[in-house]
Amino acid sequence: SQGYSLNVTDIEDTIPCDNCKKRIPKASYTNHELFCKRNNITCEKCGRVISISQKDQHMTEMHTTVKCVCGKEVEKISLAYHKAKECSHRIVRCKFCQLHKTLKEMREHVVYCAARTEVCNSCNKIIMLKDVKKHQDSNCKYPVNAKTIQSETLPQSTLSNVLKLLSLIHI
Repeated sequence: SQGYSLNVTDIEDTIPCDNCKKRIPKASYTNHELFCKRNNITCEKCGRVISISQKDQHMTEMHTTVKCVCGKEVEKISLAYHKAKECSHRIVRCKFCQLHKTLKEMREHVVYCAARTEVCNSCNKIIMLKDVKKHQDSNCKYPVNAKTIQSETLPQSTLSNVLKLLSLIHI
């Protein structure tokens, strides 16, 4: 296709090409239209304007179906998007522990991880990680049945040891 450089002020002196959709100067439009329709086509699959001589190459490079590692078949043109946004083998981060796993593995991991517990610094209640935000937003009233660690009955060193043990056994 032919390249044209247009200034914003020249836009009134242009016409959109029916074939390639580019804005073409009125003075060159007839020649451009003849050249463009003879040499370019719009891909029926993706809507891109391509040179007729490169149609086979375009179809091979963009629209051949390939199999992703997850097993899904997608066109080459869509593979990068699929891997980034849809693929069950894409890497995601756990919102509770920041561990990276594939989405497929994360579904199982997050069930375990969300059930781990920590002690609230404000009220000393044992809270599941999945409930920490609700607990904080409720000013330590959620969940109602949360167990409290009585810090005044334990020396500080014992309390630290208990907290370490609790984090290890994930009550």
